[in-house]
Amino acid sequence: RKQSESECRHRNERFRPSERAAGRMWSSAPKFDSNKCKVHLKMLINRFKLLEAKKANLNKQAHRAVATLLSNGKPDSARIQVEHIIREDFVIEAYEILRQHAELMLARYNVVVSEAEPRREIQESLCTLIYAGWLLGAEVSELKVLLDQLQLKYGKPFVDEVTRNAQKYINPKVLHKLNYD
Repeated sequence: RKQSESECRHRNERFRPSERAAGRMWSSAPKFDSNKCKVHLKMLINRFKLLEAKKANLNKQAHRAVATLLSNGKPDSARIQVEHIIREDFVIEAYEILRQHAELMLARYNVVVSEAEPRREIQESLCTLIYAGWLLGAEVSELKVLLDQLQLKYGKPFVDEVTRNAQKYINPKVLHKLNYD
């Protein structure tokens, strides 16, 4: 039996998802995942604790090495090692502050998820973690994932503004500790 053209079109439309639904279903654009963000915040807190302990132990060993260099009469080599130790102390202190910011973000996580724009109470922590993710993302993978999720949530222009004008948004202590000048 031959079907009319309108009957064929009607039957095909019943099984075809609407244009809007198909766009959402097959969209390849990544979206903010609140569960992934929360999990990575928790993992980040633990990672910072581990990194603080690891770097503190390495600094103790470096202190002993400096003492050995000084006892062997090599003050120039010891001076270079001391500069490295001071730099690592700054990084340890920065990790501690970043961990505290991550804990604050986790405590106020419902504000992060529910608001489209960052609220004032979490803005410094949010911006500091974004900047740290931009700067330390290669060293701390959880920080990179968090940066990506926050960029999906607040947009690339916001993240670019934070990283360009760090003095305006970032915790000054973190900025000082992570500055390599």
